[in-house]
Amino acid sequence: MSDLKIFQRKAVAEAVALLSEGRPPVLAAGDPSAVVDHPRALLLEAPTGAGKTRMAGTIASRLCEIDKVVWFWFAPFAGVVGQASDVLRERFAGLRVRDIKSDRSLEELRPGDIYPVTWQAVAVREESTRLVNRPDESRLALPELIRQARVQGNRVGMVVDESHHGLQAGGVAADFVRTTLCPDHIVLVTATPDDADVEAFRRACGLPRISRISISRQDVVDEGLIKPNVRVVAFAPPAGGLAAPVDFARTAIRFGVDAHRAIALALGEAGYSVTPLMLVQVDSSPGSVELARATLQEFGIDPASIAVHTAAEPDPDLLAIASDENVQVLIFKMAVALGFDAPRAWTLVSMRRSRNIDFGVQVLGRVLRVDSRLFGLDLPTGLDRAYAFVADPDVQDGIISAADRINALTTDVRRVAPDAQLTLIQLVNSSATDLATSLAPSVHQDPLAKVPDEAGSTGQTIVVGMSVDEGNAADLFGIGRLPKAVRDSSAGSATVPQAIRYPLRQDIHLPNALLTERFPRAEEAIMACVADTIDFGPAALQMLSRSGVSVVRRTAEAFTNGPDRLSRDEVLADLAVRNLVVGGQTALFENDHVNGRSLLPALARRLTVECRRAGIAEWISSPARAEEGVCRIVGSDPMLLRRAVRECLARNVEVVTAAALPSEIVSSSPLPRSRLNVYGVVPKGLNNWERAFVAVLDDDVSDTVTWWHRNEPRKPEAVSICAPGTRYNYYPDFVVGVRGRRSEHSVILVETKHQTNSEDSMAKARAEHSQYGRVMMLTRTDAGQWWIVQYDHDREQVVRSHPFSIDRMINY
Repeated sequence: MSDLKIFQRKAVAEAVALLSEGRPPVLAAGDPSAVVDHPRALLLEAPTGAGKTRMAGTIASRLCEIDKVVWFWFAPFAGVVGQASDVLRERFAGLRVRDIKSDRSLEELRPGDIYPVTWQAVAVREESTRLVNRPDESRLALPELIRQARVQGNRVGMVVDESHHGLQAGGVAADFVRTTLCPDHIVLVTATPDDADVEAFRRACGLPRISRISISRQDVVDEGLIKPNVRVVAFAPPAGGLAAPVDFARTAIRFGVDAHRAIALALGEAGYSVTPLMLVQVDSSPGSVELARATLQEFGIDPASIAVHTAAEPDPDLLAIASDENVQVLIFKMAVALGFDAPRAWTLVSMRRSRNIDFGVQVLGRVLRVDSRLFGLDLPTGLDRAYAFVADPDVQDGIISAADRINALTTDVRRVAPDAQLTLIQLVNSSATDLATSLAPSVHQDPLAKVPDEAGSTGQTIVVGMSVDEGNAADLFGIGRLPKAVRDSSAGSATVPQAIRYPLRQDIHLPNALLTERFPRAEEAIMACVADTIDFGPAALQMLSRSGVSVVRRTAEAFTNGPDRLSRDEVLADLAVRNLVVGGQTALFENDHVNGRSLLPALARRLTVECRRAGIAEWISSPARAEEGVCRIVGSDPMLLRRAVRECLARNVEVVTAAALPSEIVSSSPLPRSRLNVYGVVPKGLNNWERAFVAVLDDDVSDTVTWWHRNEPRKPEAVSICAPGTRYNYYPDFVVGVRGRRSEHSVILVETKHQTNSEDSMAKARAEHSQYGRVMMLTRTDAGQWWIVQYDHDREQVVRSHPFSIDRMINY
């Protein structure tokens, strides 16, 4: 153990003592049941880079010096079995690496044999489906090999590397351990243990206890095996919001490339012949790898120095990349983050979105290691830390939490006592009365609970929380179980209500028909108007040259506690040009009354004129380039286009006479009377607010309100407004006759609104009928007071303006 670090030697010594304490060595062959006494289990918890593999291998080798043990070494993935075999073969002379597929001969088996395997290779539901469980002339089936090893007087040991992968109490792995392997020595190795999983595994395997050896991060830092800190950088919008869309992924790559180059320069200046590796983790969206590669090349990275690995698990190709110093950048998806040694890695850029702490631990682990060529050296400032740049600021929080978890580790040896208890509650049959009593307080009912019938047997399945609709209402109330003839006769006996007719009143003065608006049919005129009206002035043209957006850079020192841990400054992030163009294209088509496909060429011709006047040649080289410029401007400020469209549609609105008001309305039940409604009743379909408002109209004692009418949408007699920004024509809730109002027919249009700041509500608040004037939009407080709300153009939102009163309707 002379080549081990101090903390490693201590951990190994403690582990060997815990696993062998009070256990006499096996001296001769005999009954295998005499070999297996109480299995000893150990959890070795240490940060990435602490040398967990070396410590576990040394523990196995040392136990072989004092006892007869055959080992099984479980690697997390098939792709790293070869790597584990090479390490065990090169570093541990006391262990003989064997191949589980070919080396299953009893004659060749001896103490110190170690089989690197994966759970998938040996642990299955059906043993016959694995080749290792099939005997032939020269090889035993694995279960028989394990049994015969005990007959020969050997103990069986198990090392689980990265034990947080695949080792679940309820899975086939735990079953294999408990029923087939039955190990005497268990060594679980991990950087990210889950105490609940460990306890579940202990119970599943029937272990009396699991001892734990923990190694602190600081011990590993002091020995120079890992970097002292990781600087985690994220980018966030400023308090006032973003001035334009930001490409956070591109920004993270740009800053990552800058850090990578600075590290390479510092290594060269210090005389170290190490080529640093930059890791770029992309998400799973289509084209993410190609986009990252293109971005790296834009920032000057040689294409020949970029490697890509998209497999779901580490494999030998990944190991080759780690050792190939011609590779400067590795683009990957998941495999590297799952556990992989890349000591050359100083910089990581991640585009994934995850606040998961375990993910954060893995991210830190990829860049924490120190290259063995630099062990024991006093690295200059800048090389003594790693760097992580994340496109999503939430990921930074997860990494910081992961660092806190790692920092919480202290060097310690203790035993995990079996103090947790599992309580099982079994549901039994009960009577119908007991069922109602027992279910009443519960919020965890079985959604497919079987309800006992009168005889106590299980009856119909009732879905708890089932909604009642036309398809199941009859069955829910028992009607569906009646004979068809009974259902039919029951349906036929229903009384058909008589229609009640309410004629249009003749005792009030109101127009025979109202005036409605419609958008013009002349599309060419609208397109020309919008192109002439849109503001392509200096501010808009400046958007064409914008390349950056001001953001807040949040820099966190992952392993530093206190006020200096997190700092903030303002930097320029990369403009999301593609998002701008897509946003501009979307804005062109957001109004159903304007054909965006026809409008774009017209706007491009106008932009070409303005660019030529301003001496901007870049955007007038071709019609396609000018159209891209239009989309970029409109994407930066969609209000430029919206204002122009509103103005042009308003200029060209056509006013026509709607159909005559119906001579009567018909109802199947009596309607409440109304003093001023044009039919003398409160029509059906009004909500609570609308009923409250018409009550205010009916209670007018000033003789200001002469009549009111419910304006039903899309009826031929209804009043509509061409309101740009709404998807369809806008039909205000009420048409009200107001004495003394200077509008056609002395009419005001009224809308009651609960949600006032949706896009639709803001468009309606701006609406104005060319003959009836502005729509009065009202909202109601919890206390029942009505307020007039209006659109504030400066703040671009709907705000309260005045309390409502009947007399305000005259001049509004």
